[in-house]
Amino acid sequence: MPSAVIPGDEEYKDMLDQVTEVVEKYSPTHNILIAGDMNASIYRSRPRGVSLQNFITEHSLKVCNTQTDTFFHHNGRYTSQIDYFLVDQEINEVVKQKHVPRTYMRLIRQIIR
Repeated sequence: MPSAVIPGDEEYKDMLDQVTEVVEKYSPTHNILIAGDMNASIYRSRPRGVSLQNFITEHSLKVCNTQTDTFFHHNGRYTSQIDYFLVDQEINEVVKQKHVPRTYMRLIRQIIR
């Protein structure tokens, strides 16, 4: 996703529109898993975070992350979560039913909440 350094949020929305096209094309026949650095936090009310929240809601996706920070500013005073695993309902249900090694239990606890 475009970084916050790029001025304006229109480019971010344009990129989400492109991802939407892919989701809409493949969701009828495939499961959806989107993972990566989204350069937005769904836990803040900034424009990019709101756009990402709306995208997640509109496509009935589930956030599989724990609420652990994944971005640490070089000044050491600012952190946020910008890396996400987004899955469709079917993947979410499958993950909840499978045995998962202990190392992944934090991730699974977040999914079933």
